[in-house]
Amino acid sequence: MLTPALVRQTTSLWTFAKLALAWIIGILLAPLTLPFVLVWYVLAPFVLSTQKKNLTTLEARMRALHPLTGGVSEAYWGSLVASMTVPIVGIDQPENAPNTWRYLASLPLLLPVVLVPVAAATFSADLFTYIARSAAAAQFARFPRGAGTVASWRNTFMFPVLLIANAGARVVAYTYELTAFRAGAGMREGLNYWFHGNGLWTGSHDEVDAMLRSSQQRGPVRAGFFLIAPDIFASRILLFLSNIGRDSEWAAVRSQAHKMLFVPSSARLADLERRVRADWSPLAPPTAADLKDATCTVRLVTKCVFYALFGKWLDDADTEVLTGWRTMAATFVMPRATQRLLLNHGVEQLGTLRINSLGVVRKHKLEVFFAEFNEGLGKWRRTHLADLVDEIMFAVGFAGVGGTSAAVASMGSFLAAEQSADGGAHGVDFDGRSAADMHALYAKDPQAFIMEACRLSSPVGTFTTLLPETTPFATLGAVPAGTPVSGVLNMANRDPAVFPNPTRFDPSRAELSKAVTWNGQAFGPNEVSYPRICPGRNLSVAIIKAIVNVALSSEKMAPAP
Repeated sequence: MLTPALVRQTTSLWTFAKLALAWIIGILLAPLTLPFVLVWYVLAPFVLSTQKKNLTTLEARMRALHPLTGGVSEAYWGSLVASMTVPIVGIDQPENAPNTWRYLASLPLLLPVVLVPVAAATFSADLFTYIARSAAAAQFARFPRGAGTVASWRNTFMFPVLLIANAGARVVAYTYELTAFRAGAGMREGLNYWFHGNGLWTGSHDEVDAMLRSSQQRGPVRAGFFLIAPDIFASRILLFLSNIGRDSEWAAVRSQAHKMLFVPSSARLADLERRVRADWSPLAPPTAADLKDATCTVRLVTKCVFYALFGKWLDDADTEVLTGWRTMAATFVMPRATQRLLLNHGVEQLGTLRINSLGVVRKHKLEVFFAEFNEGLGKWRRTHLADLVDEIMFAVGFAGVGGTSAAVASMGSFLAAEQSADGGAHGVDFDGRSAADMHALYAKDPQAFIMEACRLSSPVGTFTTLLPETTPFATLGAVPAGTPVSGVLNMANRDPAVFPNPTRFDPSRAELSKAVTWNGQAFGPNEVSYPRICPGRNLSVAIIKAIVNVALSSEKMAPAP
């Protein structure tokens, strides 16, 4: 078992000297943060006391604006705000100490001491590993104050600092984490796991693939961090439900989603291109370059997803509401400590998005549809319909709109023979192809082009499971049951042991179907081996094709200059 004592015993004096220097610099910088600290302490009680009131007012306004129909009563509908403002899940567990105000109250005073060592660790493998291992020791030992320490806060802020240092390139940042952990632990290729946040991470294709094939224990954990429910995420969304047993809640919800959402959607896919073309731009023909415009892409994807699933083509006002599931993606994945430092501003924004999304459902009179969905859940039926609608809108928005929008944006970059955000400035090798060459490559085999684009720039970059039992890991010892383990899809899909010349854009590569892009090896011979493979993968690809086809066909029809 990894313990703080063992971490100290196996850390060099040179590493401790660098940490001490970083502490000294942080302490010297502390006076500069005092204005922020004072403002934070003054504003926190006032801001936090008004947030529930603001959301309650917003929900009441939404109810009045969009009365229920079809015999669905307000009593059955319930209150989403009431569900969002109950105590957060698992707050009494030691590993969740950073999420309590008792521990967070001191964090503003300690920010320089926390952040300066983190910044130094991005250039020092041994310091990086010490920070990660010390946080792991506190987490694994489950000490009463285990995760409420300066070490754990340093670890929490590690990845955002790495993203900043690497201009937001996620694959580069994750690769640095693994490389630094290996080097600091005195190991090389033999180590496939590193520690970050509240648990372990891996980017090995074999490890990620094995996790995706398994019956996964899940919970309210996102990107390796505990406690993002219910004020940020609904606590019973499919993402958090374990796929263990045929009679599981996960199986019931997924079966209903397949029957009521995805089977009917297939009949609407043929109409997507026509609707996209009519909606895109009445003033100028669409172009492939427009795909890189986030505003344009998210708007079109939102309308396509909602139409395919519910048969309603949204107006611009409703679309503006639901695009928030993509535009606020970074706010969703912020650790709770960061949310608290920002005075729960992001929490209130996300609460507003969730309430307004329910307003879109009520405006289009879909409450009877959701009532039928709820009744089909049997013993897993929700007491209040608002909770079910919120959970399904998470799937529609967070996965459907968010993931598909990311894929279309990557397609826009790759069609222009430009890098996507995931891999950094040199993340993809286009073999010297021009934009015209990439357009021709897409026309040759659109499905393969999309699969290769999503291999190199996965729409959803990570997933998180929980260890079902205590498990031994190299350099860490016995890791307790319930510890999060996250798989990084973008790294797994660039594993050179599986994908020769992994950064080369090659839709004809023989191993293309081995990419674990839609929670499994999608569209290949092994799909049935992945119980949690994305149920909306065919819909997502159909939307990508519709939008890209309209853009490219419009370019062909445009008059010569």
